[in-house]
Order: sequence, then C-alpha cells, then structure tokens
Amino acid sequence: DMFYRSGDVRSTTTLLLEYLKPRGDREEDAAFQTKLFEINLLHAPQVADALFDVEEYTFSHYDRLKIAQLCERAQLFQRALEHYTDLVDIKRVLTNAPLIEPTFLLEYFGRMTPENCLECLTDLLK
Repeated sequence: DMFYRSGDVRSTTTLLLEYLKPRGDREEDAAFQTKLFEINLLHAPQVADALFDVEEYTFSHYDRLKIAQLCERAQLFQRALEHYTDLVDIKRVLTNAPLIEPTFLLEYFGRMTPENCLECLTDLLK
C-alpha cells in the first residue's frame, strides 16, 4: 500500500507478485489478487492484460465483476467479456465488437447458449 500511495505502480506490482507467486492461487488472497489487477488496469493496462496470460501467475479468486468493469474502462473489451456473466454487461461490451478480434468473437459466441447468442447478435444488428 505504501508503494502504491506514492504512485510506484511497478514496485507495488512486483511486491504483490512476489507475495502471491509462491503461495499459489489461494482464496484468502482474493483481495491481493484483485488489487494487483486493479492497480495495473488503472495505471498500466498493457501490464494487466499480460498478467492474465502468464501461466506462472494463475489467479482465480479476484473480484471478477470489479475487474471486468476496469477492463471495460481500460478498453480491454475482450478481457471484459471473459469476466462478465450478466447479459446486459455483455451486450454493452459487444457494442465495441469492431475493436475485438473476430476469432475471439466467434469462439465467444460459440460458448454462449443459443438464446443468449441470438439475443446479442440481434442487438448488434440494430
């Protein structure tokens, strides 16, 4: 918290990763995992985006809704879709479909229920 309050995002990120990595993906570390993504989504979105893909840092206990909202705000629309579960949120993010990789969208729609997929596609065509 001290590093972050002084604006040192890099040191805060390093400290959180050094703490979290050896502990593994623990539920009791949810707040730290959330803070890690939050800090980077607010100040270094490209770092946050990369953190989602690093296999040695597999985190799953962070606040997914909060992180989805921050991903959307940082214009990481694909990441936002990966985190949102509510159809209203999903449809809102899909209004940015031209900025999302077509391959990802095809796979994403393929994972949706047929009803939800049809509803989203109908909204996109309006």
